[in-house]
Amino acid sequence: MAATKLLELEQVGKRFGARWAVRELNVSLAHGEILGLVGANGGGKTTSLRLMAGLVAPDCGRIRLGGLSLSSSRPKIGYLTQQESLYSNLTVRENLLARAWLYGLSRPGAAVAAALKRFGLEDYGQQRFSRLSGGWKRRAQFAAVSLHHPQLLLLDEPTAGLDAEARQAIWQSILEFSQEGCATVISTHDLEEVGICQQLAVFRAGQPARLGKPAEWLSGGELAVLRVTSPPEQLNQFLSRLRPRPVSHPWGGHLRLLVLPGQVSGLLKQAQSLDLQLDQQTPVLTDWLVWLAWPESGPRD
Repeated sequence: MAATKLLELEQVGKRFGARWAVRELNVSLAHGEILGLVGANGGGKTTSLRLMAGLVAPDCGRIRLGGLSLSSSRPKIGYLTQQESLYSNLTVRENLLARAWLYGLSRPGAAVAAALKRFGLEDYGQQRFSRLSGGWKRRAQFAAVSLHHPQLLLLDEPTAGLDAEARQAIWQSILEFSQEGCATVISTHDLEEVGICQQLAVFRAGQPARLGKPAEWLSGGELAVLRVTSPPEQLNQFLSRLRPRPVSHPWGGHLRLLVLPGQVSGLLKQAQSLDLQLDQQTPVLTDWLVWLAWPESGPRD
């Protein structure tokens, strides 16, 4: 039985003046699914989140949550921004109580107690928000935006700048909400964070270069990888002959060339004529992200 779709975006676009910040954005997300938005800064990730949160209106296309327009669905959304969004002079508990009242929760005290426990904040409830470290501030903000048990969580770089322990705690919370049926959209630059996403949208100049399931990309045979193990001078001579020059990136102490499968045979023959050592590798997700983010490379959906 197909999963019920919760969030649906159809040909959504947003422009500021003459510049399109987001265009041709199509998303279909079921309950419990996690979608990652990746790409360069200024690529449209935060604007996409703001569109999904109903904070800015699209200039074209349609956004629906649970079959309804966003204007009637806002109480079902929790949005964690990159900026600190709690009152610095209030304690963590006071901040959460204020949010509980804003959400109109029938038992605000019980909801706050449960959130403090869930995010490991019980020992920090009486501390002022301004005195928390970055990791604990992020947990407190996450607790605030999820206090009302939203159907959709929107997280803008939730673990940016945090240490390994704090990142793991945030990821664990995201997975727990997913298991409870909450759909989540995350913008991120963290490759480990990408690993918890069932779907990815790779943005390039405001437009998804690819949107889908990473597991299908890796098994689809659309991308080939050649690892170079020869000295740099031989490599430079080889690359100078190629038009267009292939996309490449360092990995594990070697350079990886990203090409189309149909190019592999010819490249191996050229490399052999120069005594250049190339061997074909299985693509990993990092290869795909580099390939899709590179201008004019990579297939589009």
